[in-house]
Amino acid sequence: MRKSSSNHDYTTILKWLSDMGEEQSLLQEPKKHNFVKNDTKLERREEASFNSEEIISLVNDFKDLENFFSKYITLAFLKDYPEYNFYDGNISSDLMVIGDRPSNIDLKVGKPFQGEVGKLLDAMLKAIKFDRNNTYFSNLNYIDSIKNEYNDLFLAFIHKQIQLVSPKIIIMFGAEVTKTMTGEDNGIFASRGKWFNLKSRFINTSFLAISMFHPRQLIVKPENKKESWIDLKEIRQKYTF
Repeated sequence: MRKSSSNHDYTTILKWLSDMGEEQSLLQEPKKHNFVKNDTKLERREEASFNSEEIISLVNDFKDLENFFSKYITLAFLKDYPEYNFYDGNISSDLMVIGDRPSNIDLKVGKPFQGEVGKLLDAMLKAIKFDRNNTYFSNLNYIDSIKNEYNDLFLAFIHKQIQLVSPKIIIMFGAEVTKTMTGEDNGIFASRGKWFNLKSRFINTSFLAISMFHPRQLIVKPENKKESWIDLKEIRQKYTF
């Protein structure tokens, strides 16, 4: 795994926050925390700004990422579902799937893409020789709307997952995910089937991504499955080459 070049130590900072009873305080705007490392002691200093995205940037593996999720996202947004895991599948996958948000069934089961939507997605992936063992599944968001003050937190969190998984291809399901990840303000009928180079937020690397109909939409409008099949075949072709 790539190591952060920051002088701050991620686990030490989390312990410091925990000791101060401030695990969630980085989510509370406009309050800011300032840290600087002095030997093994962290002190507040005006000149050393430190925020939630900076902490995410220090994450070097999935153990740290899970720790961050439980401290900053589960406690703040998923208190009724403390066992929910933000991802499913293989963390070393070549294919990554990003949805908009977990459904109620996902939250109850404890992982993304469950129920009828999950079964349809499994069938779609199986058609191009992917499954839960060689695909990584996650969501962009954990509350009803991405248009809120936590937009940047969730976006940084999914970018860190992309960095750690380092997939060859990313599927962006739906307009909300595509708009947020690419910055293009188009509806899903305009963006569907388009390929993008997503620039990583934390490393100097771009990732190949395609916009597709969410399986949830295909259940409501099965006539769109033809377009999704075209997209799936392109994914398989690009993966092969």
